[in-house]
Amino acid sequence: MLMFCPPLGYPLQGLMNLIFEVQDLAVASPATVSRCGMVYVQPDLLGWRPVLMSWLAALPPSISEAHKSQVLALFDWLVPPCLRIATKLAKAVLPMVDINLVCSCMRLLDSHLDEFRDRNDSFTELTEQQQTALLQCHFLFSLVWSVGSNTDEEGRYKFDGFFRRLLRDDVPPELEAFVKAPEVKIAVPFPEGKLVYDYVLDRTKLKWVPWLETLESKALDVEAEYSSIIVPTMDTLRYTYLLDVLVRHHHHCLFVGPTGTGKTVYVKSHLQSALPADKFTSMLLTFSAQTSANMTQDIIDGKLEKRRRGVYGPPAGKDMVIFVDDLNMPQVEVYGAQPPIELLRQAVDHDAWYDRKELSLKKLESLQYVAAMGPPGGGRNNVTHRYLRHFSIISMTAFDRDNLQLIFGALVDWWLRKFSYSQNIAKLAKGLVGATLDMYEAVQKQLLPTPNKSHYTFNLRDVSKVFQGMTKAAGSVEDSPSGVRLWAHEVLRVFYDRLVDEPDRLLVGRLLEQLTEKHFKEKLGRLLGMTTTAGGAAGVADDELLGGLQGLIFGDFMVPGAGAWYLPLVDFSKLLILVLGMLSGQMGKPDDVADHVW
Repeated sequence: MLMFCPPLGYPLQGLMNLIFEVQDLAVASPATVSRCGMVYVQPDLLGWRPVLMSWLAALPPSISEAHKSQVLALFDWLVPPCLRIATKLAKAVLPMVDINLVCSCMRLLDSHLDEFRDRNDSFTELTEQQQTALLQCHFLFSLVWSVGSNTDEEGRYKFDGFFRRLLRDDVPPELEAFVKAPEVKIAVPFPEGKLVYDYVLDRTKLKWVPWLETLESKALDVEAEYSSIIVPTMDTLRYTYLLDVLVRHHHHCLFVGPTGTGKTVYVKSHLQSALPADKFTSMLLTFSAQTSANMTQDIIDGKLEKRRRGVYGPPAGKDMVIFVDDLNMPQVEVYGAQPPIELLRQAVDHDAWYDRKELSLKKLESLQYVAAMGPPGGGRNNVTHRYLRHFSIISMTAFDRDNLQLIFGALVDWWLRKFSYSQNIAKLAKGLVGATLDMYEAVQKQLLPTPNKSHYTFNLRDVSKVFQGMTKAAGSVEDSPSGVRLWAHEVLRVFYDRLVDEPDRLLVGRLLEQLTEKHFKEKLGRLLGMTTTAGGAAGVADDELLGGLQGLIFGDFMVPGAGAWYLPLVDFSKLLILVLGMLSGQMGKPDDVADHVW
């Protein structure tokens, strides 16, 4: 038998064998299968307990055997039923094997054991009972944000309900077969009234407190740029906390969530401003469907320095955190692999890859990875378990209505304070937020993507664009009707301009009519100078409504050099002359292009 290596291969001796370890036989030919003996290893044959025992044995001697025994008892009691909840009773955001979820719990728990290792004065002052309670709290928090983290909003409610019953020793019938170890008395259980995800441990008082109680209330900086503002919420607190504690303890983490949940913003902001600059440096790597392995390697190599012969890394004394955004976007090749991800997997597995020019092995030091991605589907692919096993998975759920009102209310308040608007304009704030969210929720439900309208995908970025567009007006809004017209214009640009047929445009137009009256007590027809008739549902005929919406335009290009005021454009003859002048010398018919402007 010959190994398939160019040019002639290398002969194997009679006593030599080849052993392959593969995930599946999806791309194996019948000839390969017939010539190889197949041994199927079920994931539950090994289980997670040997890995747990190895981790406990590797903990430093400063963590007492009594504390290790307590950890083992908690794992044996709670992990099997919680795995059942996470993998069978709740919807998993990513398909994960049990052992990886348990390893995630170990990583997060390990990141909270610093005081057990160091045994500083504040820790040694605790009684044995308080130390036990502290260890239990760290374990419960780690279990919730590892095994219970890989699910959606509905799954969190399910996990919360089952988990609380387990802690009360009220085992649900669905989990009776999975509770095989004795119950451990929990000294500080989670309070009632909120989900277990909504609490964090107050170390000084040794009690659970809502995340929002740790939030420092302060106004947004009026000098900040709109795109750089992060409004503090419960989600920003808990996700940045998890990111911080995992990164500082050199664990890889992966944030998974739908578009608009703030994955990229949270991670970039924290890596660039919250980590100590003398210990960490960071770089951003954004994947797309066209990203290749060579491109990925070249970008990372370009940020590394040579430490010694054959060894590369960030500047001496620092760790580099590589943030990979849109991790699952690279195309899947014919054999099911994603080459950029396979390259990163090699770097994590072996701390090395090959220099393509020198054909020599390059050792990589002091690198760790943070990644973000959307759930698989819609152009996003599943990522191999061989790579995911290195990450702690944290699912980010969509914002609820209360959070959205808090976030966008703070942004509107920032705009009003920045340009010192009077109370007459400021009173619009609540209506602007409520009307925009109502429009967003309505188009999400009523304008669904179809094969010929595949771009009808609306997310929270669209809501943000509405308010970002309003800030272009700076301080030029003179009165309440002007503010409502500005808002209507931005809604049209974000939602209306995406529509491809008249029925959809009319639907949004009628929604705009209803929301204008509901939130601002204004008639859209009067604001746009339209005459009322008996035709439309709100007193404006369909054709007149569409024409009025088409004529609502704001711009900052009519008066060059005048400070770029974002103002309503009312003289369309001047606008036409300006557009035709700009199009002079360009290909195409200027008249047709001018028609698209309004």
